[in-house]
Amino acid sequence: MAGFRGEVGVGDVIEIQHRSDRALFRVVWIRLLEKSSEKHVGAECVEPDKNVWGEEFPHEADEYEQQD
Repeated sequence: MAGFRGEVGVGDVIEIQHRSDRALFRVVWIRLLEKSSEKHVGAECVEPDKNVWGEEFPHEADEYEQQD
């Protein structure tokens, strides 16, 4: 488990490291947790040729991608 300390906003580019691999990600949503100072952050990789997770995930369109 890892964490992040500091301020981050939607649209910010952050670096995420998993084991020894790193890639740049754009923050797409932030959820504040009730009764906690902790936040959950959703991010998409801005380096499409990188996969820091070590496995392939199927692509699923997000709500904002499905809107015409």
